Amino acid sequence: MRSLDRVALASFIQSELEKFYRERLDSLNKLDFKAVLRRKNPYLFRAKGVQTASDLAHDILEAYLSSSEEERFGGFLESVALFVATQVHGAHLSNLEGVDLEFDYNGAHYFVQVKSGTNWGNSSQKKRLAQDFENATRSYKAAHPQAEVICVEGSCYGRRKTRQSRQSHIVLAGQAFWELLSGSPELYLEIIEPLGSAAQTFSLEFKNRRKGIEEGFAAKIAESFATPDGRIDWQQLLSFVSSAG
Repeated sequence: MRSLDRVALASFIQSELEKFYRERLDSLNKLDFKAVLRRKNPYLFRAKGVQTASDLAHDILEAYLSSSEEERFGGFLESVALFVATQVHGAHLSNLEGVDLEFDYNGAHYFVQVKSGTNWGNSSQKKRLAQDFENATRSYKAAHPQAEVICVEGSCYGRRKTRQSRQSHIVLAGQAFWELLSGSPELYLEIIEPLGSAAQTFSLEFKNRRKGIEEGFAAKIAESFATPDGRIDWQQLLSFVSSAG
């Protein structure tokens, strides 16, 4: 096990976070107003008490960004996890199905699948993960019959008691997972600081662009789906989203 270079980690987080914000901006710039509107649930917005075009534009954009950003930021966290494991354990990306990275540590060979958080997947997807780990173990032991193989389902945030999942793998989350990757019980706390510093550089541009797009959405909603007094015409909006014609 090697020591983690904190300066290099902070620099990596800076560059990856810049990529994350650029992808967010690209996503905003490519938004098609009517396509987004057709994918959202008018009944939900009505039930939430949305009344004006500006309120609806805000909620639609918030829902769109929340669904896309969770996945995108999950990819960011996974890249940080790989960077840490590579520096400390000499980990490398795996070419085995269902395995993100692998490395040797304390005489064992580790197969790791990285998740952003603990709330992922349905029962079928979790069974598939267990099967992928079993296949990876079988494949590795065919070439290294005496080797100890440890498979890990690791979540970058969340709290889960370390446990064995069936016979295929162990489950680690949050502090325990980052400690496996880095050897440090404090790393899960440390990485929040360079995130905050880097965000200050990129967030203002994104907020300004989002504000402009939200105002444009509000104007289009007011033009096409609002009554003369500025309230949402829900019948007209529902017809646009759901009519058979």
